[in-house]
Amino acid sequence: MTGTSYRSKSRIGFSFVIIFIFLLMCASVAVASDLKPVNKHQYKMVTVKEGDTIWSIANLYKKDTSMDYDGFAGWVERVNQIERNHIEPGQKLVIPVKK
Repeated sequence: MTGTSYRSKSRIGFSFVIIFIFLLMCASVAVASDLKPVNKHQYKMVTVKEGDTIWSIANLYKKDTSMDYDGFAGWVERVNQIERNHIEPGQKLVIPVKK
């Protein structure tokens, strides 16, 4: 292998490493911004009624938010610390609709 060819391959490898690090940093920032705490006082709170699901609540408030159903459900689960869409009557939920 000639010196020029080796340097060329070395530069290409170095470029891939730099690009990989940059993409990793971008992904980290995106994840971190999604995990920042939510000021619950800015959002509406609803009380779960018998037969309600996160999806039925999302359907009721669809016109008041720009989120799709999956985004709405994920937000409600994350902010209210709900696992697997498990909600119960009487439970109070913060929803992604500004007051």
